[in-house]
Amino acid sequence: MNPTQTETLDILQQVLRQALLAMAAATKCNYATFASALEAASHNESLSPVARAMLAELAESAGVVAPFSATKQ
Repeated sequence: MNPTQTETLDILQQVLRQALLAMAAATKCNYATFASALEAASHNESLSPVARAMLAELAESAGVVAPFSATKQ
């Protein structure tokens, strides 16, 4: 693998790890909690800036569905 591919895989791994942790926390909660966990992960300075941006986008997406999920709980 070249350095670019290695970096891409590392960033993807960081994002997936944080997303899985957020989903695990949200399984007993709701989408607002899920969005909050993703947003918190996006502020983790030990992650790459690209991973943090991706997590912030995921948080925004989860936040959009949060009001709709509240009616189903």
